[in-house]
Amino acid sequence: AFAPYEVEFSSDFELAPAEVVKYAHAKDYVDMVMSLGSRVSDTVPFTPLVQKAVMQVSRVKPASACDTLFSPGSLNAALRAVGAVTHAIDRLVAGTCKNAF
Repeated sequence: AFAPYEVEFSSDFELAPAEVVKYAHAKDYVDMVMSLGSRVSDTVPFTPLVQKAVMQVSRVKPASACDTLFSPGSLNAALRAVGAVTHAIDRLVAGTCKNAF
């Protein structure tokens, strides 16, 4: 077990801006996902959208074979996850904690 001073749970962070996401992903990919996030109103197969918009391939994976979906909440979930990682890194760099996960 951990002592209270050894563990900090935090949910005090913002959604990451697209500029931060672009440190880890290509601009075209991030732009496509950000655009999709503002347009999607139902769950859609994600892989064919990436293949068409970013990879620009002529043959795409059939929607029925896709294991990755994108829904109205997907963009916020992804941006919140990036915000959480950024928050953890900020805490590590500031020296207020030794580990983050």
